[in-house]
Amino acid sequence: MKKHLARTYATKYEQAAIDPDLVVYETRDGQNIVDSPLAIFEYLTQTPEYAHFKHIWVVDGAENQTEIKQSIPAALRDRATFVQRDTDAYVEALLTAKYVINNSTYQYFVSKRPGQIFIDTWHGTPLKHMGFDGNFPADDAKNVLRSLLMTDYLFSPNRHTTDIFRRGYKLDGIFPGTIVEGGYPRIDQTLNTPREDVINELIAQGLNVDPKKQTILYTPTWRGQNVHQATDDIEQIVHETQELVARFGDTYNVLVKVHPYAFDSIRHDARVQKQLVSNYADPNVLLAAVDVLVTDYSSIFFDFLVTDKPIIFYAWDKDLYDVQRGMYFDQAELPGPTAETMNELCDLIAALPASCAPYRPQYEAMKAKIVPYDDGQVTKRYVDYIFGQHEATGLTLIKPNSDKIKLLIYPGAMKKNGITTSFLNLTANIDYSRYDVTMITSTPRSYQARATISRLDSHVRSMFRFGYPLFSARDELLNHQLMVHGIPKNKRSKFPLKMYQREMDRLTGGLTFDVAIDFSGYSYFWSRHIIGARAKHHYVFMHNDMDANAHRVVDGKMPMLQSLRNEFSTYYLYDRIFSVSPMTRDVNLSKLTDYVTPEQMHDVVNTINIEHLLQPTNREADATQSLSIERAKLMVSKEITVPVATNLENLRTNLTTSLSLNPNQLITQYATYQWGGRQYAKVAVDSDYRGWIPTDKLMDAPIRVLEERRTFGIGTMKTRPVVPVWARPEQQPLLNKMRATSDYLARHYVRIDRCLMTNQGEFYQVRLAHNDSGVVASDVVVRIHFMAWWSPLRIYFSFREWLLQRAQPVRLPKQIMPINEYYVVASKLTDDMIWTQPPQTTGAQPLNQLSNFAGTVFLGKCDVVVGDVHFVELTLNGEVVGYTNQNNLVAAPAPANESPESTTAVAVPEVDLTGRPLPEFDPDAYNVVNMGRLSVEKNQANLITAFEQFHREHPHSRLYILGDGMLADELIAQVKGLADPDMVYLLGHVDGPYAFMRKCQLFVLPSTFEGQPMVLLEAMTLKMTILASNIPANIQVVGADERYGQLTKGTDVAAIAAGLSRVFETGEPASDFDPYAYNQAAIENFYTEIAGSEDRS
Repeated sequence: MKKHLARTYATKYEQAAIDPDLVVYETRDGQNIVDSPLAIFEYLTQTPEYAHFKHIWVVDGAENQTEIKQSIPAALRDRATFVQRDTDAYVEALLTAKYVINNSTYQYFVSKRPGQIFIDTWHGTPLKHMGFDGNFPADDAKNVLRSLLMTDYLFSPNRHTTDIFRRGYKLDGIFPGTIVEGGYPRIDQTLNTPREDVINELIAQGLNVDPKKQTILYTPTWRGQNVHQATDDIEQIVHETQELVARFGDTYNVLVKVHPYAFDSIRHDARVQKQLVSNYADPNVLLAAVDVLVTDYSSIFFDFLVTDKPIIFYAWDKDLYDVQRGMYFDQAELPGPTAETMNELCDLIAALPASCAPYRPQYEAMKAKIVPYDDGQVTKRYVDYIFGQHEATGLTLIKPNSDKIKLLIYPGAMKKNGITTSFLNLTANIDYSRYDVTMITSTPRSYQARATISRLDSHVRSMFRFGYPLFSARDELLNHQLMVHGIPKNKRSKFPLKMYQREMDRLTGGLTFDVAIDFSGYSYFWSRHIIGARAKHHYVFMHNDMDANAHRVVDGKMPMLQSLRNEFSTYYLYDRIFSVSPMTRDVNLSKLTDYVTPEQMHDVVNTINIEHLLQPTNREADATQSLSIERAKLMVSKEITVPVATNLENLRTNLTTSLSLNPNQLITQYATYQWGGRQYAKVAVDSDYRGWIPTDKLMDAPIRVLEERRTFGIGTMKTRPVVPVWARPEQQPLLNKMRATSDYLARHYVRIDRCLMTNQGEFYQVRLAHNDSGVVASDVVVRIHFMAWWSPLRIYFSFREWLLQRAQPVRLPKQIMPINEYYVVASKLTDDMIWTQPPQTTGAQPLNQLSNFAGTVFLGKCDVVVGDVHFVELTLNGEVVGYTNQNNLVAAPAPANESPESTTAVAVPEVDLTGRPLPEFDPDAYNVVNMGRLSVEKNQANLITAFEQFHREHPHSRLYILGDGMLADELIAQVKGLADPDMVYLLGHVDGPYAFMRKCQLFVLPSTFEGQPMVLLEAMTLKMTILASNIPANIQVVGADERYGQLTKGTDVAAIAAGLSRVFETGEPASDFDPYAYNQAAIENFYTEIAGSEDRS
């Protein structure tokens, strides 16, 4: 369906006529009709000046469409037309509307057309960290950033939000639209809606509301890092709501409004039916009837400031939230008191208004900062400015675009290699007061790529390719032909530039750049796309002898020949082609005369990240390193009393009280924390939050079926959150054997046979394609249709699932067992592969070579049994790396905890690629180090043989080779065949290798070819003694006069062995290389050649 929508959108993109009077609205992906877009709609439809506009609302395709549509006032409902999201009519509306209004993000295939006006009202003043400010992977914000960048008018309620947009989403320097700062249209609804109207509507909806009582509204937010992974504990929300009703129901109306991402999980819970406000009710209208707001981290409290009524914060998990999300305001700035337990919250409510009186100064300060524009007329000002073309009276207009030189750079897949290092170095040296840099690459699939991206300079704006391309069916055929055959010379004039421009507009939000750069130079796919970027100039890099790379033989084949020839066929489209040294430029020009001209060929040398090279490896411990966000259901085996601390600060200062526990209580763990040699868990007891307690007396709580009933329904399994699928053989009352996890069944239809009430909430017993798939928590099954077993709908959904099974078959493992074991890669591998999921299960795809992680200590979290084979889920630093056969692994001791005083260490593996434990480093030995990709041109095989000869004369010596690559197996075999294998160690890839390099006496680079030997420049920066082969690129760096090191007289074994002996005997001193002078010249070279700053400064 998604691919069809993208194809349809692309097919009509250039031809569809734009209707100047059509306005399309979408809020929360069509799941409701609320917020500022609704306020704008109401104003437009009730103001004669704008009566000519036509209005289309986007609604989700779920069965609750009727409820969604009723969010529009009855008197205005006939002014709106509705289209269902993800349909052809939806695509048509988006393509033809002059105005498109959203309060969040757009579908991935939506790309603003010339002549359209996109308006983003956003959905709240930020309290929690957003975008690049948060502790999130950079690609989490990919669609948010893309959506914001193609916005013409971005509404901001205050200067705080404006600053977050500019910094947190890196709009500064490049956003071509206007940030219109002037309050929130939705707050007009709070100020202008009569209280009695809201009360009457709540009563009509069946809520327990007495017009004579004041109203408390509880608004718990969602607690995930990703909007598709809300982790609200529904049981806790229900318990807290019931507690508030029990304590204050006689004097207050108690209402609860959960986050939209949690609503489906609680909407049918009978325990809160009289208090739960519908997801389709506009929150700002609701606030007009609220007298006391109780919230945690929901930004709704900012809007509530206009009422001058009490706000109480219930922040039981603030210590966790600071780690997961973080907040923009300190606790001391909040406009009301904070409770951490239900008892504290109830005491604060009971003591109103006295409990809030001391916070009046903070209230007034926050009000002045957050709602200075909100006077009930905000909607009118926005509409008159944008739709009526009136003066911007009462609005502040901010244009974050700048006259900086704007660079778009594709750096490759951000794997750990020389090109990635060169790009990281470049971003560390650019002058960001003069240059604006956007990186674009594919969405990273591996932990390594994400970790590498996290090292980018904070000024760099990261964008990512995701979703189906914006290609028509004809475009797809052309793209395939180009992918296979390249661009023939006789068809250069027919290159379909428009379709790549359309796709790059989609990915970049339609931005225009001064320069677009294919920095990688190895991706034919991205070369075509970079040409499609809207830029004045297009450049491509050659980091090596490209023809030699194309003809490199591996296992009797030339794997890169066709792809690089296709890459070469795009060169005519580029304004300039850069090699990384003059000598490499001349080599490429001489070999690629069929593809390039002398005028195109230039050279730009790489920069060095000096600070990164010289700073010690930082392994400083902090509080977050020993805190793990991990939920579990626990119990105790007997009655005990334990110390409990409300928060981490109290735990660290030993400020505790006593807590009695018994075996009948269900303990929910939210996180664990290591402190003082003991582990603690943050827990709620029977859904009542209590605090941090020791874990040594806790044990896993079994899921026990208390009652069950037969039913028949069909629903869809959610993608997130991922929860266990439990086996239930012979309808046993205990669920303690995990069959799979819910992501194996994601987006598939499941048949619900039984509804089970357990000691841990509601579960469904489900079947998939008539096979028993097990038992899952009810909140991960959505869009449920309960029906009679003979209903025609059963046949319809069964057929739909049959089609899904043909396209995406579900394959489940036999069993999943949680583990907590440390492993390293074995010396002998059953297969050298890491998988996205265990082979022969749903979603299994090859992800990475396991040998790339030789020496790495993994934490295994799950043992997944497929047939009779065990696969281990590997994690690093809390992130899942993938799955591999258990036979590929060897048990390892847990890594020693670093003390806070131990801030530096040399990070090398415990075992090398051959599987041998790495001996303690001997500073008295003659230690030789080489670093680079394990490939033919790096010449490590000759180095090993030469070192063996050297070692015979100088036995107190060792050779360390750092790096990985396609020749790893051959080099491993070569080392194992040495008379004394302990003279050579293959360390694989080492993060932060420079501290280790500094410990060695000699750096050697025996390559047969280099583009620009970055590793030589790094070794020179480290003031190391150097031996390099006498190839042109090395001579250029070291100097023909051997100023910075010694040169061999060839690249064969004899020449390398002679060079090693000469350096050892002459005691060549460390180089006097000045990296700062080199860097200054290198970056000026970049500015002159790439950005042309000499003409624009």
